Amino acid sequence: MGPMEAVAAATAIAARFGLHATSRTFATKLAGAAPFLFTFVNRPGVDPTNNESERMLRKVVIARKIRFRIAGTGGEGARMFPDITTCMLTWRKRNLKVSNMLLKVLSGT
Repeated sequence: MGPMEAVAAATAIAARFGLHATSRTFATKLAGAAPFLFTFVNRPGVDPTNNESERMLRKVVIARKIRFRIAGTGGEGARMFPDITTCMLTWRKRNLKVSNMLLKVLSGT
């Protein structure tokens, strides 16, 4: 089965699930995701899972949870923490120097 057949099969499954009220939400999500479920087959180098991303963010999520517990309701810095950390992880993955990128963002250049 090729990628196009797999997408068609996923879409057909979604249509069958959509007939039942209890599974309509699942069917809607599956139908929307069907065109993207098999991207890894068409594009070499695309991982079929998001494990790498999950592993990269795990420490950040734990740190954020700790910060919010320590800070109580959190402040502006606590709300900015996930955004800044996501940018830093993305820059590292793209082999960009984090300090240079932070200066660029902060200076608006």
